[in-house]
Amino acid sequence: MSRPRNAGKLPSRIPPEALPAVPAPKAPAARSTRASKRRKQPHIVDGDARRSMIAEAAYFRAERRNFADGGAFDDWIEAENQIDRLLDLDSER
Repeated sequence: MSRPRNAGKLPSRIPPEALPAVPAPKAPAARSTRASKRRKQPHIVDGDARRSMIAEAAYFRAERRNFADGGAFDDWIEAENQIDRLLDLDSER
């Protein structure tokens, strides 16, 4: 029994109707509701840790303005707002 000469070879041009159907790309999977709920909840930080974070942020603000007199209160308020935004606490007030 002899084999055809082109046995086991693919034809040089495959007609489109002979190709298998390719599924459309899937949309990105939606994030789990558990992860989104976790993101919406504020971070729980005790008062001492929050105050320490604010003090550090206020220090860096003062350092950026070369510790000029008269800006300590503004540095503290801005740092407090910044930390509260980071901790998502400003939405609870």
